[in-house]
Amino acid sequence: MPSRQQWLRVDATAAIAPNRVEQSIEQSVAGAAETLPLTHRAVPGWWLAARQNWQTAAFVWQQWVVGYDAQRQQSVYQRTGVGAAC
Repeated sequence: MPSRQQWLRVDATAAIAPNRVEQSIEQSVAGAAETLPLTHRAVPGWWLAARQNWQTAAFVWQQWVVGYDAQRQQSVYQRTGVGAAC
């Protein structure tokens, strides 16, 4: 046992099965995908598309509703050829 003045080296990989170190988690639990947590499962393409569409809608909302100010209003007036009402 080392004294209080020394570091104790521990190899944490020795406690792990070698196949878990050499393979990905999907390979280690092949055939048991339903036991994987949602964060480790493959995400369906439709979900990625839906998430991207939601992020786009949130960005547009932020830009055109939340961030709509006098400067943006003047820019819209200039681009559309409409004169300022005030």
